[in-house]
Amino acid sequence: MRSSAIIRLINKRILGVILILFVSGIWLSGCSFARKDPKIEDDTISLSVLYDDSRSFYQDYGNYINMQYPNIKFKVISSDPIYNSDRPVKESLTDLVEKEQPDLLFLTQYQQQILQETNALMPLKALLDSSVLENMPQGVRDLLGYYGDGDFNSVAEVFSSEALFYNKKLFEQFSIPVPDGSMSWADFSNTARRFTNTDVLGLYTASMDPSVLFVKMGLSDGLSYLNKDKTHLTMNTDGWTKLAETVKSMYMDGVVNKAASASDNDFISGSAAMTIAQVGLYEQLVSMKVPFEWGVVPLPASDHSKIPIDLAKLIAVNKNSVNGEAAASIIEFIMSDPAIAANSRASTSLLPTAVATSTDYRESSNPLNFMYTLSANININEQHDRLQSMPEDFIQSFFPELTSRMGDIIRGEIDSRSGLMEVESYGNTLLQALKAK
Repeated sequence: MRSSAIIRLINKRILGVILILFVSGIWLSGCSFARKDPKIEDDTISLSVLYDDSRSFYQDYGNYINMQYPNIKFKVISSDPIYNSDRPVKESLTDLVEKEQPDLLFLTQYQQQILQETNALMPLKALLDSSVLENMPQGVRDLLGYYGDGDFNSVAEVFSSEALFYNKKLFEQFSIPVPDGSMSWADFSNTARRFTNTDVLGLYTASMDPSVLFVKMGLSDGLSYLNKDKTHLTMNTDGWTKLAETVKSMYMDGVVNKAASASDNDFISGSAAMTIAQVGLYEQLVSMKVPFEWGVVPLPASDHSKIPIDLAKLIAVNKNSVNGEAAASIIEFIMSDPAIAANSRASTSLLPTAVATSTDYRESSNPLNFMYTLSANININEQHDRLQSMPEDFIQSFFPELTSRMGDIIRGEIDSRSGLMEVESYGNTLLQALKAK
């Protein structure tokens, strides 16, 4: 090669490196690329990817990956047809994966569950560096293990949880002890009702349907209503009846809001003592600089070692992929601290699972520390998954009935036991009708 050609090549490579550093903001952020993986850094590798669309994939991941590994060529398979079809999501997703055979899959929690049930995902524990899984929050690992039948068939970039937020100013004003992480739902109800006959709501809830709070309380306490085979529904029990009485007492004493709207949040405005909300409220309260001091603790429960966990941005590998190791290496790169920090993909409404980007949350002084240390309440996910797999006709019929009967219970038109007996009977009639089809 002539010297002029060599100089041009060197200059081109230097310019390319400068461009990479500039675009990714590494000089400014102080981050560096993840350690190169010899399994994917040399040969040209073609990987097919299941994602929303090609543009979104390259914006979210592809461009950054190619800065580190320009030898990797991606073919993006759009997942849009899954939801633009008249067919059930389970059928359309399964058929799309079977037809296109993507190597790398970016999934929702529900999509991951579907593909796990059809044995379409590759176990990752033996493929991934152990630090990828070990560095994740305890509850995230619990849930990934649950969905992976003991292995890990996906990883999650981010997760969420519900918690109990409270207004310290209002508790001090009325000399009421603030909530802590050891409350039962009965303690929670009694605390809310101490604001009776004040100008303050004991609890602001985003849903105007009391049955939503009722079911949330039951599932967090380890209760269930739909059996594993989805053939029988149970609500006529001592546990569910006790919680129905708890909800009734709060509504009868007028300490819960009767309506809600996105533009009128009584907790944010400072007129409600407590609210149950997703973790995104934490960042919202911080950014809004609300004029009162507030705190956050785990939801009341019978088992205080567990909290609700929801996973998002799940990444998996097709079990049939001939590029399984390369796809797993891409997951390692995506989940590395430098990659996540440089791309800043974590939403303020979700919590990051990677170590460096979640360091502040893991500190014992951070109010959300418990979301990184406590286990996942698998019962909540299990019940939600069973319900989500039910026909739409069942869901559209059963929950209005539950809402109606809870309204009757709260108004005192029927006792809690009788109301739940009617709900149970109605639900099982629906299940029998589905079985007969």
